[in-house]
Amino acid sequence: MFEPMFAWSWDGHGQLTTVALFTAISQLVRLGKSDLMKRFVRLAREKKRFDFGAPRSTNLYDKVDQDPVPSVDQAQEALRTLFDGLKGIVQRTDIHAGNIPWGVGEFLDSNGQVRHFMRSTETTTVAEAYTASRGWISDHLTESYERLRDALYTNYGMLNILSSNYADFMNGLTAMGEGLHTAEDSYAPGHVARDPTVDTLITDIHYWNPQNKSAHDDWPGHEALDDPENAISKPFFASAKVTTTELILVVLTNLEDSDPFAGALKKRLDIRFQLAQGARVLPPYQRTSPATVLPV
Repeated sequence: MFEPMFAWSWDGHGQLTTVALFTAISQLVRLGKSDLMKRFVRLAREKKRFDFGAPRSTNLYDKVDQDPVPSVDQAQEALRTLFDGLKGIVQRTDIHAGNIPWGVGEFLDSNGQVRHFMRSTETTTVAEAYTASRGWISDHLTESYERLRDALYTNYGMLNILSSNYADFMNGLTAMGEGLHTAEDSYAPGHVARDPTVDTLITDIHYWNPQNKSAHDDWPGHEALDDPENAISKPFFASAKVTTTELILVVLTNLEDSDPFAGALKKRLDIRFQLAQGARVLPPYQRTSPATVLPV
């Protein structure tokens, strides 16, 4: 029997990322960061040059201050062009050796479930899984921020033939997608139990074993909970859209200045990912879920 491999289902990640990105772009453009928007517009033109096989530009941002301020429509179009591939990156993060079912993935990659905000092995503790997965999100969004800054603020000379602004951007986009995937997975009830009344509180992190996968008692099973339309999952899916939007904005709104990013990211993660094992009021499906820690 085929075992489900994709949290929120394949299209669930697509829905989350698409809505969050659309909202983030709209909010970013309204901030009026004219220099940043000029650079995104130039980079979007560079992407089109790349798509048509034209040679890369050098000194891409030479005299960028003399460019006219882009209109809202121009800025949004540039950002949508550049970030069009983000949804696919988030979805494709599910495709790796560690996610092969029937125990094969765990044998090939004993840390493979870190990117899915789950316990990687039976002996992995909740605290260890939390630290590893939160660290994965932080590290990848930091990598994204650094590569996007390179893409937007580096002038490459003719002699630097191995680097380009668009290549930097794609590296940043990939890192962002991998970080967002883990953040989104943390709201999937088959992966993570969050307090039903305060969903910023993580009360348990599950292990992808037969007990997690199959329905029993009041536990509907991993596959059922990965359906965004499931009554249990729906409110967490909505919360995931908000968090995904916030994380995209933390990266993009701080690109002009390197100082506030680290603090802004930590603050956002502190708010949305709080480990508090043992919810104050556990719903039935959490009481029978695998390895749930009941309140003392």
